Amino acid sequence: MTGTSLHIHAEPLFSTPLVIDRVADNGDATRAIEETLTARGKVARVVGMPVRIDWGDAWPAALAPVIDHARTLASRATAAANGQAAQVDWRVAAQGYEIAAAEHLELVPDYEAYWRYLYIVDDGYGGGADQGPGGELRFIDPRLPAPMMEAARLRLKIAPGPPPIFYEPEVVLRPGSGSVLMFPGWMQVRHTSLTAAATPRRIIVISLVAPLGDA
Repeated sequence: MTGTSLHIHAEPLFSTPLVIDRVADNGDATRAIEETLTARGKVARVVGMPVRIDWGDAWPAALAPVIDHARTLASRATAAANGQAAQVDWRVAAQGYEIAAAEHLELVPDYEAYWRYLYIVDDGYGGGADQGPGGELRFIDPRLPAPMMEAARLRLKIAPGPPPIFYEPEVVLRPGSGSVLMFPGWMQVRHTSLTAAATPRRIIVISLVAPLGDA
């Protein structure tokens, strides 16, 4: 009978890129959201749901700098299959969200998008560092298989330790105003509820689609 080696090696597979940047809002993004909300008149909020602005590919001119930054960042984070710089004419669709206390937002995977770009225009914290108001972003691995969900008491070890390092199906981030997070379109992102201590949060989500045949 042969036992395992005392020294085993575990190699994490399938890394997922998360591109982090910052954009200082000079007021254009805030103005674009406010003007759109004003034009729509008083919106009846659905309990637990944020207000959504679906600009699609007809975003206001004030958002042009943000759209340009999203395209530039996506091109810098993408390469052609031969390793050379990719020339991509990104097709863009944009949405804005205003998220108040106790409202829930879930960005389900957008399988058409190559990248998704999330811009925190106003985090709702008013510059405070208090962790109490909530509003964290949970990046969820969509590959999480049913056996792991059903055997919630068990964990995969990606490094034996000691102490061991476990595989985590979620990564929690708390980005502030001006933060940009760009990730593959197939990622799922869940926004945890803000408490009454926070003012409404405003974010912009941009889907970047690579036309077929682009390289």
